[in-house]
Amino acid sequence: MLNDNVPAYLTCYDDYIQQKLNETFLQITNCPADISFANNILVELIDECQNLIQTLIVNENYFYNEFIHPITGIKQIAFEFGNLGVDYGEQMLFLRIKHTVSNAVWYSYGFTITETNIKETTRFEYKNESYFKGIAYDVQNYFQTIRLKCFETDPDSVIEGETYTQLPGAIISLRPIITPVEKYIFYMCNKFIYRRLVILLNHDIIYINNYRISNKPKPTKSERVQDSNFFDVSFDADPTEEYRASVFQIYEALECISSAPGHLSNWSVASFAAFLASSSIKLQFNKTITTLTGFKYQLFKDGVLETESFVRTISSTILGLDDLNTYSYGLGRYDIVIAPDVVNHNNELWKGFAFGELTFYVNPPDYLAADYDTPDYLT
Repeated sequence: MLNDNVPAYLTCYDDYIQQKLNETFLQITNCPADISFANNILVELIDECQNLIQTLIVNENYFYNEFIHPITGIKQIAFEFGNLGVDYGEQMLFLRIKHTVSNAVWYSYGFTITETNIKETTRFEYKNESYFKGIAYDVQNYFQTIRLKCFETDPDSVIEGETYTQLPGAIISLRPIITPVEKYIFYMCNKFIYRRLVILLNHDIIYINNYRISNKPKPTKSERVQDSNFFDVSFDADPTEEYRASVFQIYEALECISSAPGHLSNWSVASFAAFLASSSIKLQFNKTITTLTGFKYQLFKDGVLETESFVRTISSTILGLDDLNTYSYGLGRYDIVIAPDVVNHNNELWKGFAFGELTFYVNPPDYLAADYDTPDYLT
């Protein structure tokens, strides 16, 4: 369902969700019919006319879990997507999710992907520890996440305290309880967003811009603007000092999943020379990669910098460290160091390798006198 506007509305506005270029959204479905793919899935970013804007890659910038709702028995999914790295401005976008071996197709509500006016948006992260309003948090125990076009407008405080009056008439105030209040406003909101906002703000655990709030805010709406589908909405939140950094939950971060040579691997001089003759020193990533300005890698031997270079080969998900194949390796410990934030996928940056995170050893031959002092050595 794309929206639930009343047909009589003459002016309809539905642009209330905005995603940053370097963040993800996680949502858990509660569809009335099965939503299931069994890996037969195509995820596309489309515009209002269903023109293809970008194809999302499953297990690269779109991740999902399938599960069966414990109460209804209907198949559902939890999905997390984003980090697309492209600013599409104010263009309204939708997810179109297809089952590739049938005609089944699902659409998301509209949203934008842009940094434009990002200061006038607010990120919400919310969950319950058990089933709530149709969402099976007891099976998919994730924070749902979304960024809406509302923002903090004004601070306030609620002061509660008792007083008493002395016989001479002086009014004495006891120690007050001061509760900070943050006021948020949607300059424009519609029926679809408002109804879901009410449910969002009634969850047991809510973080607004990474800080937990202690209350369950009650949104207040104005009358709908005549001949339109929108109105303004405001609510008051009581912030706490409990901070929670936004983290990936289903989404997998860009990372190096294997290397040649492997971390903490042991080689003889001859075996390592044979390895270099048939292969190359390379890193395998879980997503397609590019490198940024400033990329370089360093080779340390026994803790001392031996060489550094920026020469590399990229083939989809493989990064070849070309110049390390021409180095002459003697006996010792070797460490490869790559600075953070110089290898990326879209807008997602890799943490790099610090000293000691990719280490290998070239050792002398392992011969023991006892190996040659047995009666059957020559038989």
